[in-house]
Amino acid sequence: MTQTTIEAVAYYRASTPGQGKTRLGLDAQKTNVTNCLLLIGATVVKEYCEIESGKRNKRKELQKAIRYCRRYKKALIIADMSRLTRNAFFAAVLLEGKVRIISADKPYATRLDLLKDSIRYQEEGEDISRRTKQGLEEARKRGVILGKTGKALGALMKAKTRSKAIDLMPVVEDRWAKGFNTREKLAKQFNKEGIATFQGGDCRWHASTIHTLLKRIEKLKSEISNDNQDNTISSLQMTGT
Repeated sequence: MTQTTIEAVAYYRASTPGQGKTRLGLDAQKTNVTNCLLLIGATVVKEYCEIESGKRNKRKELQKAIRYCRRYKKALIIADMSRLTRNAFFAAVLLEGKVRIISADKPYATRLDLLKDSIRYQEEGEDISRRTKQGLEEARKRGVILGKTGKALGALMKAKTRSKAIDLMPVVEDRWAKGFNTREKLAKQFNKEGIATFQGGDCRWHASTIHTLLKRIEKLKSEISNDNQDNTISSLQMTGT
């Protein structure tokens, strides 16, 4: 007796137009979904993608995807529950519905497992929002003029993430050499070792956040290489060679 292949509808979501243009977030999601399809023996019959906040429940493409799944009795597959929603209450409604939901990072998870993930993602989102507000308030107290675009806070966050990437660069290279040479393996190992993410707190590493880290490290290496070249040129000019 042959096993029936699971037919699924893929839903991808990026939070900002910048992510949509660069394809960073979306590419990572598609990679995770593709790996999951191979693992569980499923195929994607249709894809939906949109640029929208995970806090919003009324999303056109998500609604289209769910309607398609209901009409043609297909499963809905996402990279992880944060891509579906960052609202645990909305997730509970979807999980109780007739559409089967598959999370690529946990393809064999129960509905209760996925609900727990949704609660965790909502808590992470609220924690990030809280820390952002605290950062703004501290900046205002120091007399920093943030402006409408929050450029000062953006510069602060950029400096922090750059510093974190520098700290993690040798750790990544060490673990990679030891056989943790995929984003999934590296995320699992980082979580096992309790290595803090860029957000800190109880946030966990995922293949998508490892992807972002690797990109930052790659950019750092390029900057270091350029600095070394500039220093060499300056040295040669000073010696007159």
